[in-house]
Amino acid sequence: MSAIAGIDQALWDIKGKFYNAPVYQLLGGLARDKMKVYSWIGATVLQK
Repeated sequence: MSAIAGIDQALWDIKGKFYNAPVYQLLGGLARDKMKVYSWIGATVLQK
């Protein structure tokens, strides 16, 4: 199933390049103005 997802993403990318438009525009445009994100680099600081 993940191979199909990769092909699907590649086809959307090709279509976006053909029409010179980002994929989000091909899918109907912006859905929101802002988005909350979370970031973690996985490093731990050891104190002595």
